[in-house]
Amino acid sequence: MTASARSNAAEIRTLVAKTFRQLPYAASVALNRTALEIVEEQRRGMSERFTIRRQWVLQGVRMDRGDFATKRRLRAVVRLDPSRGFLAQHEEGGTRTARRSSLAIPAAVRRSPRQVIRAADRPRAMGFGKAVDIGGGRSVRRGTMGRYMVQDAAGRGFVLSRAQSRSGGGTATVLYRLQRQVRIPARLRFAETAKRVTDSRLAANMAAAFAEALRTAR
Repeated sequence: MTASARSNAAEIRTLVAKTFRQLPYAASVALNRTALEIVEEQRRGMSERFTIRRQWVLQGVRMDRGDFATKRRLRAVVRLDPSRGFLAQHEEGGTRTARRSSLAIPAAVRRSPRQVIRAADRPRAMGFGKAVDIGGGRSVRRGTMGRYMVQDAAGRGFVLSRAQSRSGGGTATVLYRLQRQVRIPARLRFAETAKRVTDSRLAANMAAAFAEALRTAR
């Protein structure tokens, strides 16, 4: 009785070489897929936690051309466009304090939650004149088209629009509330979303990308 064995070392070496050649490519594919999933999940979460009035806001979470990983640069970047910098304050939250007298918080000037306020309807465009003392530590400034700004010494108050009727009476509508400070909730969750998606999806994306790379390798 005899037995023989033949070595397939050459095939093994070829397989190992092919495997190592495909690793960087597979890793880049997995990183890019995961990064795009972060973009999608971040936009979805923002749509739930914020009142989005322009799609432009969501489009600020993006990847630029140079942010995608390659087999020579295994790094993918998801960024928040600097022009949407107002969102950054919602990452950690905190308190926003007025630089000057007060912050104008929209009230009846916005007829629906998703309405975009026109530039002509912002306090800066209302042409308020000099402050006139009305007692009680408050002052009033008259603007155009029957609009008034009433404030106390701390900058708190409101901007109202007064409509006069033919009978001599009238109604007043509060357009903005004026405050020195407002609380900023931590609802952006940019870093949290990136970590959660990476932890849950990167390994699966890597396995799929590697299997695909080996299947199509020459």
